[in-house]
Amino acid sequence: MIRMARLLPYLGVGVLLVLAALGKSAVMAVSAVGIGLALWMTKDAPLGTRLKAIIIGALGGSLLAETIHTAYHLFGGETASGDNGFFYVSAVLVGSINAVAILVLTGLTHWVSRNAS
Repeated sequence: MIRMARLLPYLGVGVLLVLAALGKSAVMAVSAVGIGLALWMTKDAPLGTRLKAIIIGALGGSLLAETIHTAYHLFGGETASGDNGFFYVSAVLVGSINAVAILVLTGLTHWVSRNAS
């Protein structure tokens, strides 16, 4: 039961990746990968550290993807006219929503693991 509960956040990341593929959203996919890396790198860390890493991975991934997307348009000869920063706001929202979803699953995993002991 505890082992299965520890997989729950990773399953959540998998769901986010599927949703990103269905929505053709590179920003969401990179955010999910950032969360997955954060979970893996902090697998033995205290809960507080894991939660912070999830937030950093989610927001860092989505902002990195949007920066690369913006650079592609700027250096590719295409203009990003009419942006006014909305795409970065959207990237922060996507990363935040992803982070909240996985934070809930990680908290649930921690609660199940603690109560099963």
